[in-house]
Amino acid sequence: MFTYHEIGELDGDSTRDALVLPGQRAGVRYTPEALDELLAHASGFPFFLQVYGRCRADLKDAGDRAVVRDTTTATFEGDGLRSTG
Repeated sequence: MFTYHEIGELDGDSTRDALVLPGQRAGVRYTPEALDELLAHASGFPFFLQVYGRCRADLKDAGDRAVVRDTTTATFEGDGLRSTG
């Protein structure tokens, strides 16, 4: 009924694109430091990129660019979602 494909970790460019490109379409921008922080936390895992990106997009006080403070909040909230499924 279902087909399961394991994709594993993404490479560096794919990891960055997986976070940045959907964010750009949603009007989310990242400072270089903030982007590096989120990418380090995600470790190339697509699920984590999706969770952190969604949590970052949900932050309304960040203006148009995420800063490290915002990514810390996003990773904290994302880690909570990761642990609950």
